[in-house]
Amino acid sequence: LNTNNFNDEVKTVSFNLATTVSKLDKQGKSNPSETSHLCIAFGKHANTMEKLTSKGSKIAVQGVLISTSSAFNKDECPTAYVQVEELLLLNSK
Repeated sequence: LNTNNFNDEVKTVSFNLATTVSKLDKQGKSNPSETSHLCIAFGKHANTMEKLTSKGSKIAVQGVLISTSSAFNKDECPTAYVQVEELLLLNSK
């Protein structure tokens, strides 16, 4: 978890959420594929993440996918993150 405060008022926490999707090949064998998603939580959700979770905690999030881009070496670098709106702790510290 990376924690920041904006103007000493609004706490933010950014973290990576890993999801796994399994697909069956032609032989019926499962082939899992893992994807990492950048998530950012604000305010009360940031406080909850900081106090009640640690690396490896199982959580569920619902949020909005935010797309941004920035110039890096004169090239556009698109990025996306999930802005956490709902948080469910499946296990905690």
